[in-house]
Amino acid sequence: MQHAPTNNQRLTYTQVVRIALAVASVLLLRYSPHASRTYDEKVDNVPRIALLLPPFILSLVSWLALVVAFSDEGCICICRGS
Repeated sequence: MQHAPTNNQRLTYTQVVRIALAVASVLLLRYSPHASRTYDEKVDNVPRIALLLPPFILSLVSWLALVVAFSDEGCICICRGS
């Protein structure tokens, strides 16, 4: 008799699928002849910081929002509106 997977098991399956898809995408882009021919280094002028900074700022903001939401002082300030 099989039991339904728990939330932790579902989360693990989801993580494994996401990692597998990410690895497959990277390998496909790296070793596929068609994909590797379409990249032109001379045209690629987007600085790396422009790609890395927005997700970093978003993660900090969401972390701070969680800290404020779940701290006792933060809940009092939010509830009282001050």
